[in-house]
Amino acid sequence: FAPNKGSFTLIFSLILIALYGLLLFIYSKNKGKISSAIISVLIIFEMVMPYFVSMNTHSASMYNKYGKDITESKEIISEKDKEYYRFETLKHSNLMDCVINNYNSVTSFSSMNYNSVAKLQKYLGLNANGLNTQTYFLQNPIYNAMFGINYILDNRDSENERVVILDPEFFNSLGKTGENYTLYEMSYKTGIGFAVNSDLSKTWEYSTYSPFANVSNFVKSSTGIDKSMVSIDTFDFTSKNMDVVYEKEDNPNHEFKISDTRTDKSKESSVTITTSIKEKGHYYAFVRGTKLNVEYSSENFDKISQYGTQGYLYAVDLGIMESGSGFTTKVSLSDLSPKCNTFNFFVYRIDTEKTDKFYETIKDNGILRVTEDKDTYIKAEINSKTEFIYTSIPYDKNWTVKIDGKEIAEDDLKVVGGALIGIKTSVGTHTIEFTYHQNGLVLGCIISIATLLTI
Repeated sequence: FAPNKGSFTLIFSLILIALYGLLLFIYSKNKGKISSAIISVLIIFEMVMPYFVSMNTHSASMYNKYGKDITESKEIISEKDKEYYRFETLKHSNLMDCVINNYNSVTSFSSMNYNSVAKLQKYLGLNANGLNTQTYFLQNPIYNAMFGINYILDNRDSENERVVILDPEFFNSLGKTGENYTLYEMSYKTGIGFAVNSDLSKTWEYSTYSPFANVSNFVKSSTGIDKSMVSIDTFDFTSKNMDVVYEKEDNPNHEFKISDTRTDKSKESSVTITTSIKEKGHYYAFVRGTKLNVEYSSENFDKISQYGTQGYLYAVDLGIMESGSGFTTKVSLSDLSPKCNTFNFFVYRIDTEKTDKFYETIKDNGILRVTEDKDTYIKAEINSKTEFIYTSIPYDKNWTVKIDGKEIAEDDLKVVGGALIGIKTSVGTHTIEFTYHQNGLVLGCIISIATLLTI
């Protein structure tokens, strides 16, 4: 019934069901006050008990542990940047830090989130469930440019957590916040969107499990620049208490098939993949799998660990690696892992020259600059040299878009990557307005008011 719950929970629930059944049977035969009183007591007990057993309480300070440093970061940014931007932290008090501290972010958890956006974020390498949650951890500079993440607070608390130093090629330090943390500005600053060379609703799709290939395909579709991220396809592996099958040919998703061979579950069951670095560069890795634990180790850093019991593994920045060096990736079974499983493993090097060219191209094509930002209204300006504008605004049929005061045709409002808004436009300087109208809101208000008047 509930594979994530312990045997005690299951047994206790079955006992309660049996008691309810017995009492209801007695009550049906003899509608006495004793049986109904016992049923009432059991219901109250079951309602109150979770407060003591399964609900954890935390102090308010824990929910906003980094609030002071976030506030200081925003003050530093406001002194130098008056434009719209997204801001991220590398550690999170919770998944709603952006709401508590009032800043724009891709990190979010809400039942009202767009599952299409969460799915896209998962395919781009974020810690995401593909349904309603995505959490930002350090990402590659192309991803940051795609989503207008212009500033990052490195609030990793200890030296052990700061295993990878932020590359000065992509991140510019703006100084300390408090005593421990550092605020960074992106080298590739964008905004809420930018002009691209083609209709991305037709030319870009995330058709592979590799987030780096999906990002690289975005660069190609938007600017024509190919292989901004280069795949490393050769690696060796060893295993412990595990059968491993990996096909070297015709295996674009780099799938490993694994099977637990342990007779003693207290022993480790794992596969260790060794990747040799033949060309100096900035490297990234990603393991896509469910109910697996992952550990990266190299000469550059001691250890980067991920615990993927729910399948929320994410892309990892390995930093700059020298030619002749290497790193290992250990994938091990968790307590919830099935006997037979699969995972995908990807390593990519970013081509900095092509990434620079990508940024210069979109900057030259035109960045969409926000001039007014309200809850249901965004006004922006762009001097576009192309006929299509990509935005990182989640697509919703309730958006109305106007260009230079005129509402665009329905066919000119596109869906990019199955999740984001794209706009077909013309070359030139434009003012673009986005207005959100919730369909059914007016009718719902009328019905509610009419209901109240008839009470």
